[in-house]
Amino acid sequence: RGRLSTSGAVLVYGFGGLTLLFILAPLLVVISLAFSQAPFAVFPPRGFTFDWFVKLYNHRAMMEGLWNSIIIGLGVVAVNEQPRP
Repeated sequence: RGRLSTSGAVLVYGFGGLTLLFILAPLLVVISLAFSQAPFAVFPPRGFTFDWFVKLYNHRAMMEGLWNSIIIGLGVVAVNEQPRP
């Protein structure tokens, strides 16, 4: 009782896989474009560079925002940590 039939399992796992692909595919594209030498989105990416990360590191306002996000995220994790029984 409570087990899926073979066709039901295929449907559930297929839908789950497509959902995961729908969520992760844009992330993979953005990550691959972050290392591209082109100044705009070109697929497939041309060359390999860390220039975008250097520009981010040298941009004061972006680094302040990044650190603020990290601090807030760590604070949220600390506040919401549940003791284990």
